[in-house]
Amino acid sequence: MVAALSHDLRSPLNTIIGFSDILLTGRIGRLNAEQKKQMAIVLNRGQELLGLIDDLLEYARLLRGDVSLHLSTVLLAPFLERQLELFKTYRVEGEPTLAYVPPKTQHRIVADEQKLLVVMEQVFRVGVAVANPRVVRIDVQTIPRSERGPSEASVRVRIGFQGRIQLELEDLLEWKHKNQVPGKVRFGLHLARFYVNRMGGDVSLCRKRGRLEFHLNLCKENK
Repeated sequence: MVAALSHDLRSPLNTIIGFSDILLTGRIGRLNAEQKKQMAIVLNRGQELLGLIDDLLEYARLLRGDVSLHLSTVLLAPFLERQLELFKTYRVEGEPTLAYVPPKTQHRIVADEQKLLVVMEQVFRVGVAVANPRVVRIDVQTIPRSERGPSEASVRVRIGFQGRIQLELEDLLEWKHKNQVPGKVRFGLHLARFYVNRMGGDVSLCRKRGRLEFHLNLCKENK
């Protein structure tokens, strides 16, 4: 049923995205500045919705057990460096500055590298959406045994969004009522937490002096 619904949603959406792109290229006639602006909004929203449909479909497959995570050893520092370089490549003017402190220890974690990339993308999307940050700070630390809780996670990637945060953490995590946080943002965080949980870790949030901080708590490889 999910696959059929996905197809029914994708078909008209792909038409909207494709036609919007054709209009913006001017292949069937010129648009004035205001028309281009409005069509760009249509195209961007269509692509966002398509991404959300893909995420929902993947989530449904994982819940049914049709797809499993492929866990392997991932060198954390090179992984973070690759992803941050990728984010910088697509960074546009006005977006926050990235401040990264490389770890002194070469941590080897157990993760699905592709899903961990999705987690990073979702965390960045959520943080930028709710904090409108000037700076995003990323570092890595070893989790003290006293803070590990029920999971086996022992390595923490901290991603802090320095900006104006005018909401409670419950607004990001709560699904029982409508609030000012868009559903796609809350689902993105839910998806990130779901993936990390499947890798044996967890995701937590905290607020510190105008900073919204995400903790990706990951499991080290057992030697």
